Amino acid sequence: MKKILFGLVLAFTLLSSISCKDAFVTVYAQTLPVTKTLAWNANATSEGVINYTVRLDTVVIGNPTGTTQQVTINTAGPHVLTVTATNQWGTSPPATLNINVVIPTAPQNLNIQ
Repeated sequence: MKKILFGLVLAFTLLSSISCKDAFVTVYAQTLPVTKTLAWNANATSEGVINYTVRLDTVVIGNPTGTTQQVTINTAGPHVLTVTATNQWGTSPPATLNINVVIPTAPQNLNIQ
C-alpha cells in the first residue's frame, strides 16, 4: 500500500494591496467582481500528483494540473480558498487561505457650503 504524502503551500498573487491581520489576507478591491491568481508550491514529483482541486468557499472553481488558478470573487467580505492534491491513491487534506475582500464605501453626509 502506498502512502499519500502531500505538501501544499498557498500564496495569493495580488495586484492590489494586501495585509495579514487576524489570520485573514485582506484584498482591497476598487470594484467587484475582482479576479486574482491563487498560487501554491508543487508537490514532490514522487507523489504522482495528477491534478489539484481549488475551491472558493465550498464551490469547486478549477482542477488545474499546474500550480495556479484564476479566482473571481463576486462579493465583499470573508471567503475561504482551499486546494487539495490528487494522485492515484487518493486526495490530500486541504491547504486553506482565508481572505477578506474590502471595497470602498460610499462617502457619507454630502453637503454644499
